[in-house]
Amino acid sequence: MNGAALQKNGRAAFTLVELLVACTVLTLLAVLTARAFQGATLLWERSTFRSEAYREGRAACEILWQDLAGLLPPDPEGSVLPLLVLDHPPEAGAEDRANEAFCATTLAPGTGEPTLVGYRAVWDDQTGTYALRRTLRQDGAAALASGSGSVAATYFGDPAAAEEETVAACVWDFTVRPATTSGTAGPYPAKAYTADFPAWVEIRFKALGPSATRKLAGLQITRETWANPADPLFRRAILPHAESFFIRVPLAGAPTAP
Repeated sequence: MNGAALQKNGRAAFTLVELLVACTVLTLLAVLTARAFQGATLLWERSTFRSEAYREGRAACEILWQDLAGLLPPDPEGSVLPLLVLDHPPEAGAEDRANEAFCATTLAPGTGEPTLVGYRAVWDDQTGTYALRRTLRQDGAAALASGSGSVAATYFGDPAAAEEETVAACVWDFTVRPATTSGTAGPYPAKAYTADFPAWVEIRFKALGPSATRKLAGLQITRETWANPADPLFRRAILPHAESFFIRVPLAGAPTAP
């Protein structure tokens, strides 16, 4: 068969080989375009999720800062608990050891009355995440003074006596560290400060934004998943969208450096 045999009505036709080559090229272009689109979509999604996590975490940092900046100065007679740092929320198990809690005597917003404000990362079985909760108790000082056993259980254990709100929907690895005037963060003491304040308090946590948190629904995520950064599910569904936060809040009434 020659070139003249491929002509009909004065028009040239494609050979089977040429059609196969054209189909192959179009298929490759379609695959490359789909991959590029998928990559761009994933990049946009991650950027959006990280941006949301940043806004969520920064808002929590501002609230934490305002509460600790309003910390009451120490009582010379030691009759109040100006700052109380706790090991963990009362319901926490071994898998929650990285999540801690604290409460402080501060001035209530609006009224200016002394009150206790507390923070803790609370596990939510429905969402499979930790939420950062803020609790206000007008009777907190009396409850702590008369309570027995775990101070965390005394302060956080009576929901009827407290006003609790969610500061951030997905926060974990919430830790609080007092620091000395030398600038070295000390080991975590489960103690109440009534006079000898640390120079400042360091607070660290990780956060996810609302969209990334919603994507976790339906996944088999447990407390152990959050506590194990090497878990494949953690690395795939959580780590790429997380932001880490750190603030250092100077405390009123703390000793000054010599």
